[in-house]
Amino acid sequence: MSRSSSALPGLVLGLVALLAVAAVVTTRADNDPIVEYTIPTAGSGPQDIAVDAQGHVWFTEFAADQIGRLEPLSGSFTEYQTDPDAWPEGIAVAADGTVWFTEYWASAIGQLTPATGEIVTYTIPFPGGSPWGIAVSSDGLWFTESDLNRLGHFITATQTFEQFVIPTPDSYPTGIAVAADGSVWFVESWGNKLARFLPATHTFVERTIPTADSYPSDVAIDGLSGAIWFTESDGNALGRFLPASGQFSEFPIPTAASYPIGIAVDDVGRVWFTEALANQIGVYDPATGHFTEYPVPTADSLPENIVAPGGGVVWFTELNGGKIGQLTLPSGNTPTATASATPTMTPTPTATATPTRPGPTPTATATPTTTATATPTATATPTPTATSPGPTPTTTATATPTATATPTPTATATATPTPTPTRPGPTPTATATPTPTATATATPTPTATAWRYRVYLPVVTKGYIGGW
Repeated sequence: MSRSSSALPGLVLGLVALLAVAAVVTTRADNDPIVEYTIPTAGSGPQDIAVDAQGHVWFTEFAADQIGRLEPLSGSFTEYQTDPDAWPEGIAVAADGTVWFTEYWASAIGQLTPATGEIVTYTIPFPGGSPWGIAVSSDGLWFTESDLNRLGHFITATQTFEQFVIPTPDSYPTGIAVAADGSVWFVESWGNKLARFLPATHTFVERTIPTADSYPSDVAIDGLSGAIWFTESDGNALGRFLPASGQFSEFPIPTAASYPIGIAVDDVGRVWFTEALANQIGVYDPATGHFTEYPVPTADSLPENIVAPGGGVVWFTELNGGKIGQLTLPSGNTPTATASATPTMTPTPTATATPTRPGPTPTATATPTTTATATPTATATPTPTATSPGPTPTTTATATPTATATPTPTATATATPTPTPTRPGPTPTATATPTPTATATATPTPTATAWRYRVYLPVVTKGYIGGW
């Protein structure tokens, strides 16, 4: 369902509806730190989430083809319409406040300017890109292209696209993050690997995760230690990779079959993650080796992605619950430990060694490394789709690679924006937001099989595209 760059003008209306909806607190007992905000559009399917420098919470609504913004102080929402049938998935906020997002079905990258509400979409010139995760870099954006098995790059200054073929075939890349040194880290959900891409040399370095078929879903970087953290959805564990030593560690999550998906590292190094099937938010403190898990008040909410801006506060999306969740640590800013894990180090295998599945005790291993170099050659010139602005919202040391491989060279493309005349959306009207009232809500145990098809969304999507 990708759209060509010659689509009719005005496909993206950029209309904005500012809906000042009450922040519905479904639970706020003394020992429960979670507040939930109901999204105005029912069944919108909130997916990825990010927080800007002003504290506004941005998120994608894939089922409604919208980008949402929550103003925490007032509890009001603003929703921005994207392309029809776009399926916005990943989202990230640049240093200048610009909001970038992927359009999975439309095979495009979207740009939203908060000051005007204008959305511009740049169609990826390589058909079937299916962009998933997205991360901001010093020169633009990096994103995973799940169905094409490629890593994408959009250079904002020149509006140029680049693509790089991932060495492992059919790896299904999803979560992505950019380190301070500019290197790009991402997980290969079907390939069961953690990968690093070096932009300066166009080199991939892939490392097999010790637990077989762990289905890594998301990745985050600890800005303090440089550790790479990722979720193992089928492995029911958190993974950690230390670039300096080349060692993996895996930490089993206390709740069985919790299916962790989203992951984020806060400003003091704590690792936060969602437990989709257990309907919980978890945190692991590397300093103490302790886990803490918090039940989400709404039953079967399917918590999906998470962001940790700091200060003891984290935000997360509830894919099935249609809500944005806020977890604030109690006074003292320290979670109460409910379980602990102490990883043990194992000898570093050679490049031909076969990784083994760890037992109940968390393990730390170094795995075989594969490298590959790609050099983009071809060029093309797509045109971004025309947009119109809505009104201004009122609220304002590395392991040495051993094996090598050479993937297929990839392509580059340059986009020259030619927006058509704009069409303003209706002027939003601000309304008073009632103060939330605290109520206590019991949390039933979710049924694991009921939402399996939602949790395995990337797999189902690929099967649908492939013509099952």
